[in-house]
Amino acid sequence: PAAKAPKSATKPPITPVTVEVRADGLAYLPGATQPFTGDAVRPNEKQPWKVKFKEPYLDGRKHVDVTEFYADGKPKTLRHYENGVPKWAKAFHKNGQPKFDLPLNAADKVEGPYRRFHANGQLEAEATFDAQERWHGEFKEWSAEGQPRAHYVMEEGYLVRVIMETEEKKAERLAQGV
Repeated sequence: PAAKAPKSATKPPITPVTVEVRADGLAYLPGATQPFTGDAVRPNEKQPWKVKFKEPYLDGRKHVDVTEFYADGKPKTLRHYENGVPKWAKAFHKNGQPKFDLPLNAADKVEGPYRRFHANGQLEAEATFDAQERWHGEFKEWSAEGQPRAHYVMEEGYLVRVIMETEEKKAERLAQGV
């Protein structure tokens, strides 16, 4: 039998692009006088030919999707910006299914409706955050099979009413001291 052809040369590593945020709040390449436009990138430590983190900038402001990647190249997290203003964040399970999505306020804090998903795509929880990133309003949770696990009312991060919870969820809650 014929010998296998040798593998091609190893892939060249990604060159990191690092920016610094200065007192004016804008990002610059080190030593530059003009705000940065382009992608700040960090390679994967174990696979340096792959991007681990990509942060796009436009005129020194984060713009569009700041992305962290799994080793296989699939998105792990996204934070969406429009001309430096944060809008929303999403995360994904390793299988590509959504893990959570949530809105961001101008201070880059979670504010508004929150949804979390099981790896099978089933809704796991939904709730709302106030402007101080505290649970506020109804909080509902389901099992991976879609069965209700808990339904609470929260005010400024504190549990004020248990509408329903399974025994397992009650034990979890009490173990956390809530």
